[in-house]
Amino acid sequence: MSEKATNYAEAERKRADAELLLSFLDDIAPTVFAAIVFLSGAAMLGASAAPDFFQNRSLLRIIAPLPVIEASHFLSSVIGTLMLFVAAGLRQRLSSAWLLGVILLGAGAVFSLLSGGHYARVVASTVVMMSLAASRGAFYRQPGLREMNLSPIWIGAILLVIGAIAWLGFFSFEHFEYNNDLWWTFARDADASRFLRGIVTALVVFALFVAWRLMQLSGAPRAEAPPADIDTRVARVIAEGDAVSPDASLAFLPDKRFLFSESGKSFIMYGVHGRSWIAMGPPVGLASEARDLAWRFKALAHKFGGEIAFYSISESFLATALDLGLSVVKVGETAIVPLETFSLEGGKRSKLRQARRNLEKDGCTFEILPPEEVAENLPALKEVSDRWLAKHKGKEKQFTLGFFNLAYLSHFPVAVVRRGNEIFAFANLWIAPAAQGLSIDLMRYLPDAAPYGVMDSLIVELIMWGKENGYKTLDLGMAPLAGLERRRLAPLMSRIGALVFEQGGRFYGFEGLRQFKEKFQPQWKPLYLAASNRLDAAVALGRVALLTSGGIAGMLGGEKAGRD
Repeated sequence: MSEKATNYAEAERKRADAELLLSFLDDIAPTVFAAIVFLSGAAMLGASAAPDFFQNRSLLRIIAPLPVIEASHFLSSVIGTLMLFVAAGLRQRLSSAWLLGVILLGAGAVFSLLSGGHYARVVASTVVMMSLAASRGAFYRQPGLREMNLSPIWIGAILLVIGAIAWLGFFSFEHFEYNNDLWWTFARDADASRFLRGIVTALVVFALFVAWRLMQLSGAPRAEAPPADIDTRVARVIAEGDAVSPDASLAFLPDKRFLFSESGKSFIMYGVHGRSWIAMGPPVGLASEARDLAWRFKALAHKFGGEIAFYSISESFLATALDLGLSVVKVGETAIVPLETFSLEGGKRSKLRQARRNLEKDGCTFEILPPEEVAENLPALKEVSDRWLAKHKGKEKQFTLGFFNLAYLSHFPVAVVRRGNEIFAFANLWIAPAAQGLSIDLMRYLPDAAPYGVMDSLIVELIMWGKENGYKTLDLGMAPLAGLERRRLAPLMSRIGALVFEQGGRFYGFEGLRQFKEKFQPQWKPLYLAASNRLDAAVALGRVALLTSGGIAGMLGGEKAGRD
């Protein structure tokens, strides 16, 4: 190797080492500066509240006008308290916290000087301010302080600091006899009065900041109107992708946000609720792009202060979920009917054969409406849907389930059961071309007029139709909380879910739904939720329910209007 090539290789190695070192420093900078700023705020608050313990009586302290000294002590209390909160934002890499931290440290240095010439603290604040300013690259997340995550532990730590300083101050000034005049005494040696005003100021600032933060909305970017060609782009991905499950068709609902791959051949559909960015299923499209797209999704959510979760993922995505640092919990099982081996023969299928014969005896026929014929049959389909919803006292769901909407239904073939020209039941079909899979979305029927066993018959006819047309599987949808373990050593969420599955029939027919699907002898495949940790998984699961139901009122307002 030539000397020039050797030098170039050595330079590249040093550059790579420098980049590795910088990335390491960027990783630890938020935690280090959060700790330093938190301690700086505590020290400033302590010096403001009990100055006899910290002050250096310098010439500046003697010659500075009394109003300047009093104002500096008051503002130091405000700044010190705010720094305790800003430290939480620094730990979360918020750019707004970085900017405010630099400003507060600079102002703190000035007021420390004016309040008594505390030169050591002035120098320390200045050094920390300059170091923080030089570390701008480590604080890149866009949410403002109103989206900062204030955990109960952090709030407790701030209260502990204020409480400790209050105790220190009362101990320091215990020889002073308390009276109301102390609050309004302004003098160069009125340290007890400044302590009382300082600690009250800290408590007021603490209460106002917490109240302000609790009133703020989520830090997610506002959902923009989807581009005019979004349905065309989604349809192309579903038609051409090699990693597409039937429920990818939920992307045609107007309640989704999208993150497309750079090629435009894959996407993640997601919703945002609070700090939870919840992907509905794994990435859709090309298997080769799924991993990078998942990392981009995590980076996007991280940038805006969010935590990601993937809902209703199969075993094939678990490796990527674990690489993303997510915890995985089982949320149910989906019923997959293998069409190639399905048969109506045998004693176990006698009830299905009977249901099919009953349909024929009633003069009913089964038909698949192509997407272009859905619009002309919309009034009849809507009547079935409306009467079904009224019977079940339900309302339309969303996000994880389809809902009755012409623009949505026009993307799919719809299976119907008729008697003459009257439609008694229908189900729209999701199709995954590459996987040769089918899935049922909405299943609705006339509750008081449809023949007995009409939905059993419709599913049987769909199975036979799918088999004749070369499809390999029919997904009957998820049985929520099915298959969870109740063993003593099982995870807590699994045991709670299993208990709800067994005892929750009063609110939702968990066990009845599984029994209905069991008639078709499906293969039960587990489905999972992946989130940052077990607690976030529980939070994300609750927010999935809210997204699906359209809020708390919808979640409590009736039975599910979907694939049940």
